Amino acid sequence: MKILFLLLFTFFLPSLFSYVENTSLNFNKALKFYKSGQYDKSTFFIKKNISKRKSHLPSLKLLSKIYIKKEKYSKALKIYHSIIRTIHYPIVLNLKSQKTLENDLKNIPKPTPKAQDIYYLIAKTYWISSKSKLYSKKVKRLNLIRSLRYFQICNFYKIKPKLTNFHLAIIRKKLGNSDLSEINLSHYSKLIKNDQKKKMDSEKAKILLGNIYLDSGQYKKGLLISNSFRKKGSPQFSKS
Repeated sequence: MKILFLLLFTFFLPSLFSYVENTSLNFNKALKFYKSGQYDKSTFFIKKNISKRKSHLPSLKLLSKIYIKKEKYSKALKIYHSIIRTIHYPIVLNLKSQKTLENDLKNIPKPTPKAQDIYYLIAKTYWISSKSKLYSKKVKRLNLIRSLRYFQICNFYKIKPKLTNFHLAIIRKKLGNSDLSEINLSHYSKLIKNDQKKKMDSEKAKILLGNIYLDSGQYKKGLLISNSFRKKGSPQFSKS
């Protein structure tokens, strides 16, 4: 039996190495064309990979990036959701409620690092699509709420906490929830306190906080932040 196994293993080993080599070669070509903006050529080599192995994660993620570049957000999201269903768990989102998903998430196994990465990409894609001119106001708002839900998932699992809290603050302000937006900004400020690379983002956070104060009627606090930026010659407060 062992001899038979060794014979079979020896027979299939070269074809296995050949498959791995071809997959890697196709992906590298696809990545090269993607970086140069030749998305159709990149897609050609990606599809060569996934035609043989539909679960090749790097190829699927790269194809989603191409769809996002082409503003085909629904196609990108379809791929991301199919990956999540395969490697983690299909979370049912209640879009009518802005409450957290903690109770639901406590009963679900913690996602692997690969799944965590996909959750963040889903949240970011919904966020980008919520600003697209391709959709109606109703669809953009729905995508904004979906983005909120997935960033809440990221927040629960501590996935990219700095970026997650910053996006949650912006989204909640847009949805009119200034109190929670302020809480997320507070968390974000603590996370980047000693991060020199995030100095510009820190200023954006302060501008956003000033807008939150103004929107919620706390004019003295809002104007105090606004005046401090005017003295520095920094960008004015955004209306969004």
